[in-house]
Formats: sequence, structure tokens, C-alpha cells
Amino acid sequence: QLTDLGEIERRDSQGNFLGTVFIRNHTGVVTLASQFGAGVSAGLNLKLVQQRVTCRGQCDDPGIDATNLVFDAGLQWRDVLGLPLTLGAAMVHVGSDVQFFNAEQSDPLPSRLRFAAAYDVARHFVDSAPLSAVVAVEVEERWRTSGSPALYLGTELAAGDVQALVVRAGYVFG
Repeated sequence: QLTDLGEIERRDSQGNFLGTVFIRNHTGVVTLASQFGAGVSAGLNLKLVQQRVTCRGQCDDPGIDATNLVFDAGLQWRDVLGLPLTLGAAMVHVGSDVQFFNAEQSDPLPSRLRFAAAYDVARHFVDSAPLSAVVAVEVEERWRTSGSPALYLGTELAAGDVQALVVRAGYVFG
């Protein structure tokens, strides 16, 4: 995956064009996932992330880059205790600090812990799959600097055998 974060023109003090600085991120992902027993699933992403800043033209420096090995891991449990309830937990963006020059100038990854629950309220009124009304809540906490969690609340109403109509709404606190 290539993420193009744009380009910046480099100019001298008189405004003459000297070159162009390009900012790109490249990501390669290997994913493993499996189901264990009744309704329990696990997944793992292993990502190789390269952040690159390059320059074309009259540049003092040809560019810099940083490469990191990053992973995500998660668990999901569906139909908890026979209820239309799904629970999940995940660790995301876990890995070593992003280092362009040296360890003193490195930056931590935005590692997060996430815990979530979703409940299909419609299952109490309709037994068939063509209608679902899910209420979801998620708590997200920073891995390295905990103490200010974000709370996500959401709803989804889906109708149709192949979810022909889906309406979603949500809000984030924090």
C-alpha cells in the first residue's frame, strides 16, 4: 500500500524554485486469522512500514527514511452466552519507535488498546437475519500514555438479505 502525503516545493530566500520534497509511506501487510471453537476468532497483522521523505532538484540532502516492523493482534467472541452479543479486544500499531536519524530523535508509534462490545437489539423482536439493530461501544486507550481513554458509541440499522439498506450513526467522546 502506498500513501502519498503530498509534496512541498523547496525555494531559496529569493523565491527561486530549487526542487520538490516528496513524502510517501509504503506498507506491506501479512494477515493471519482463524476461528477457535464456537464463535471465538483471533487475528494478527504483521506490517512492514517505511516512511520516506525524498527530494528532487537542488537538494542539500537526497532524503531520509525509517522502516518499522509493526503488528496488530485481536480477539473476537460472537454470540456470548447465547446472546446476540459480540465482544472484542485488540492491540494495534505496536512496534519499535520510528527512527529517522538516531534513538534520541525517535518518535513512538500511536499504539492503542481497544475493547468493544456490540449488541443486536433486533434479535429480541425478530428471529430472521434480514433485520438487525446493533448498538456498539468501544473504549480506546493509548498504550504508552494511558489515562485519557476515548469512548466510541455507535448504532447500525441494517435491512435486507444482503444488507441492502444500512444506516449508521456514532459519536466519539475524548
